[in-house]
Amino acid sequence: MSGTRFLPDYRRLEQSEARTRAVAGAWAASPGYRRLLALFGDADADDAEQIADRAEHLFATPDWLGALLGPLVAALRDDPWFQPPLRVSRHEGRIGAVLFQSPAVTVTASVISPDQRPQTLPHDAVVVMPGRLAVTYCHRAGGARWARFEAGLAGNDLSVSTARRCVPAGETMLSAGGIYRHDGRTGGQVMLGGAGAVVLVTAMIVRQSACFVRDYATATGRLLRLTALDDGAARAQILLAFLAQANRPEAQLLLAELSHDAAFFVRWSAMQQWLATDVGAAIGRLRQMAGGDAHPEVRAAAAAMVPVAQAHLACHA
Repeated sequence: MSGTRFLPDYRRLEQSEARTRAVAGAWAASPGYRRLLALFGDADADDAEQIADRAEHLFATPDWLGALLGPLVAALRDDPWFQPPLRVSRHEGRIGAVLFQSPAVTVTASVISPDQRPQTLPHDAVVVMPGRLAVTYCHRAGGARWARFEAGLAGNDLSVSTARRCVPAGETMLSAGGIYRHDGRTGGQVMLGGAGAVVLVTAMIVRQSACFVRDYATATGRLLRLTALDDGAARAQILLAFLAQANRPEAQLLLAELSHDAAFFVRWSAMQQWLATDVGAAIGRLRQMAGGDAHPEVRAAAAAMVPVAQAHLACHA
């Protein structure tokens, strides 16, 4: 019970909540936020390189950043229970916050602790290729550097078994005030070295993204895993299992439709669920996949499944 004296009373929390609402409203109407909105709010018609050009122009005069974050820092200094109107994430010595988000771009600020940065590349290091073009402004360098890797563009037919390996592409020393453009559709980078915190502001371009986030082993260059970058495809895959169990008449039609989805993993997930619910209805499409699907791993999996499905139908004839 001794710790309860450190908790605020109900009136103090109400005051903090009111201040949070007031500051959040003023922040969204502030010159710094309006500048972001003017640059990126209507950028849907632009290509990724044009949006990146806008981000570089913005970062070249970073005074807007202090104007944007100053009121939030002041409110936190005066009231520890104040809640900034930002989505914040924490992971392994990295704290990040989303400053602005639109269909075209996401602008984030992050602080990376030196405790989680190795001085040299570990043997088991993994480099992530995030699948998007990015522009980064370095506010504080902390003596760190980026080890860069390249693997080229990858289409929707990318296969783990046939993907080209990533190769080292040199190192980039970070400097305070530096602006860096990096194409995460073709490469990735690992932060190394330094003894101080690194503070970065990054504009991640959503337009013209790659199909996948790719993880590679730096020691071998081998592709380890793929993650869908398309939220719609990822949600479709999650919902397929529920759809198959829904036992509704339209479920069969939807599974058949999704077996033609542009994302190969959605096609195969739909086929798996379709086979689980009605082998007889699904086997025709399964044979089509075995004979001509655009993705080699889907073709191989379908070809292996055809005799299993045929044997199932023969047993239940």
